Amino acid sequence: MSKTIVLAVNSGEGKTRLLTANASKAVKVKLIDGNKYLLKNLGNDFAPENVTLVRAGKNLLVLQEGDDQPSIIIEDYFNGNAKHPILLGMAEDGQLYAYVPLSGEGYESGYLVSEGEFSPVALGGPALGSGNGIFTSSDDNHDALFGLLGWVAAATAIGAGAAIAYHNRSTDDNQTDNTPPATPAIGQALDQTGAVTGAIQNGSVTDETRPVLSGQGVPGDLITVYDNGQTIGSVVIDGNGNWTFTPDTALGEGSHQLVVTETDPSGN
Repeated sequence: MSKTIVLAVNSGEGKTRLLTANASKAVKVKLIDGNKYLLKNLGNDFAPENVTLVRAGKNLLVLQEGDDQPSIIIEDYFNGNAKHPILLGMAEDGQLYAYVPLSGEGYESGYLVSEGEFSPVALGGPALGSGNGIFTSSDDNHDALFGLLGWVAAATAIGAGAAIAYHNRSTDDNQTDNTPPATPAIGQALDQTGAVTGAIQNGSVTDETRPVLSGQGVPGDLITVYDNGQTIGSVVIDGNGNWTFTPDTALGEGSHQLVVTETDPSGN
């Protein structure tokens, strides 16, 4: 059964339209300058942590984890305007965040992906303010009042530069560790199968279905590996600052975009 999420579209005039969507019945909305776009789960006000964005012509497609068809289509997103709205959502800490690319690419002017390119994104970057009470139902048609003061100001407070996806968690009652790890990278992907072996170059072709990935980071941090936006496993960085990961399940034929995130013990 397809997972259902909710797209909230706010015009900035205090009224928000909530639209339910899933991969079996995608919701289409036309981009309107000045509107704000949020994602949330059907059963609560929290947003799905990870989704994948795809560019199809002028449209921006939003795919949920495990789906190969979009749940949401924002038509005319790529309309030639240099600035496009950023997707937003409320994390379980009650704060609003933008959806930022896991690749670390900038997002301050919209998701600048090429035709057919996909971009796994997650809630991250700086908190944009509290999202508690953000939705107040008014009728069965899912109209709602958008009750967050300072919404426009908060949405424009997103900083420029490369984004790092992270969340902050309190280390104790009086102090919060909110420093994210440095942007991680896959140092090497190794092919150990077939007649041709060795390092797999970015964009190349390989017959290795279980490439050995490796890199460096802070000892004790957790490296999570994504394939085309889906989590395929994780590994803890060893005491020397090194990590190695081999997928438990063979990767199928086709294109694979492998991305890693690094999470410290405080959850950043």
